Amino acid sequence: MPRPQYRPRIFSALIMTALFSASAAHAAASAEEIVGQCGNKIPGQDLETKLTIVLTNKAGDTKRQEFVRRWKDNGGKDDIMSKTLLVTTYPPDSKGVAFLRWTYNPGVNKHDAQWLYLPKTKTLRKIPIQDLNNNFLNSDLTYGDMAPRAVSEDQHTLHDEDDDFYIIESKPKEKDSIYSKKLVWYKKGKNGDECVKSRVEYYDLSGALLKTQTIQWENIDGAWIWREMQVKNVQNGHRTRFTIDDVQLNTGLKDSLFTTRTLKRGLAEL
Repeated sequence: MPRPQYRPRIFSALIMTALFSASAAHAAASAEEIVGQCGNKIPGQDLETKLTIVLTNKAGDTKRQEFVRRWKDNGGKDDIMSKTLLVTTYPPDSKGVAFLRWTYNPGVNKHDAQWLYLPKTKTLRKIPIQDLNNNFLNSDLTYGDMAPRAVSEDQHTLHDEDDDFYIIESKPKEKDSIYSKKLVWYKKGKNGDECVKSRVEYYDLSGALLKTQTIQWENIDGAWIWREMQVKNVQNGHRTRFTIDDVQLNTGLKDSLFTTRTLKRGLAEL
């Protein structure tokens, strides 16, 4: 029997499957329905992986970072949708730097809670809301980019469509966004469940293209896992490549792992 928090998604999937397989004589899916189904994929009950981030500047110089990554579906308990833990394993001078995020359910009017721990100074700090536009771990994505967005947070319009993709224009409703809009390519599949976000263009407040993002996905036993993301800032030439390896799915991670106590203990806790 499916868990209660997935019932809306399952119901949405049934609707979208019908819409995606309908003939031209039937009504097409709305932009909001496409974003809701294609943009919110379920990566299982919990997930253990290795995350590698490679930063490349305009001159071609690279810097590699490696992390132990843990993710858990929180099932909506205490209004929290999911929890994510990252602990740095490489480079040696950053070993033990840890990041924790609690992602709240859409519609509860709460910003995600995020903490960063720096072992050299033994400093634990909560990342304030105004810092969400800062770069995530020196990459070309911000803390805000890494957090899921509710469909209602943006105004969505079907910008274009071909045999392979829906292209959706999404304009943020919040006044303090650093973007004027995003164009998102959702790759079509045989049905709504197979539709995934594959490319994003981010535009700055002047309307100029700021950065591009591509995403590669893998379906493992019904769970959608992104395996590689590449992001390029077209204005300064900086690039970031994210890769996921050593995937372990549904291992039964404990709630106690996703706490600030774990941040302070770092790799010793894992």
